[in-house]
Order: sequence, then structure tokens, then C-alpha cells
Amino acid sequence: MATLQLRVDDELKRKSDDLFQSNVCRASEDLSLEKAISDTRKQENLHGHYSSAQEAVASMLDD
Repeated sequence: MATLQLRVDDELKRKSDDLFQSNVCRASEDLSLEKAISDTRKQENLHGHYSSAQEAVASMLDD
């Protein structure tokens, strides 16, 4: 892992902080094991049909 340090004008930093604080949000997803098991049992939210485990793993690695 690398560390990158930059010098930024104070006004640009303030504007950037304001932008990210007010406009960037991430939708929460239920990534729990219980949700995955439930989806599998209900055949919901499944992505793709795979003929082998290798195809499924390759698909996961592509994401």
C-alpha cells in the first residue's frame, strides 16, 4: 500500500469537503448472510446461470 500526500489550496479543500459532505452518499445494501440465503431459497437477486463452479467464480472475479 502506498501513501500519497498533496498540497491543496485551502479554498479548494473547503469546497471539496462541502461537496462530498453534502452530495455523496452510499445506499445501504443488506449484504448479510441471512439475506443471501433467503435470496437463494427464493431464487431472487441471483445473477446469471452457471454450468460450473468455475464459471460462477470467474463471474465474481469480473465484478
